[in-house]
Amino acid sequence: MRASAGDAQGEGGGGAVEDARIRQAVAVGVAHRGGQGVRRIADLREKFPNVQIGNVEPVGTEQPPDWVQQIAEWTHVYQKVTGMKLVFFHADVAWTAPIWRQQLAALKSRMQADEIKFGVIYDGGGTGKPESDELWTQEAIERFHAVESNPSMIPDHAVFQSWARWPHSMLPENKPGTMTWLVDQYVNWKH
Repeated sequence: MRASAGDAQGEGGGGAVEDARIRQAVAVGVAHRGGQGVRRIADLREKFPNVQIGNVEPVGTEQPPDWVQQIAEWTHVYQKVTGMKLVFFHADVAWTAPIWRQQLAALKSRMQADEIKFGVIYDGGGTGKPESDELWTQEAIERFHAVESNPSMIPDHAVFQSWARWPHSMLPENKPGTMTWLVDQYVNWKH
């Protein structure tokens, strides 16, 4: 789960809050001990009234075989227990898995049906090749082309992030291999 606390720094403030304890409490609380998850969310909403809560899950996994259905069911349980919908679902795609396209399209359809904004995390790596900033960003470009060239997969949110050591630099945006250069490539391609 990811929570965006737009009001965390005062009116109009920005920033994202990701807290593994909140994620765990909600996931476990909703599934097993509904009250604890609901209390954690209520505490969070009391401190940050405009918080927006979403979920990030891996996509492209073959186990369990009903993964898309489990994600859809979890979003319904979450809404039933908390009284609010998730604001977004972001797919953290296992790009080398053979079923990522099928699962991504199915999840987009399910999230749209539930009026939950759908996003895809675009990143590089995970191919087993030796990485560099340039290769990592090129892989991310190839991935957003693959996703957004197919109408059944075009997301509401394009998310650029990395858990790897690449790219090493955010700036400058005119230097190939930086994160802002990657974002510029996406924006230019979309226009």
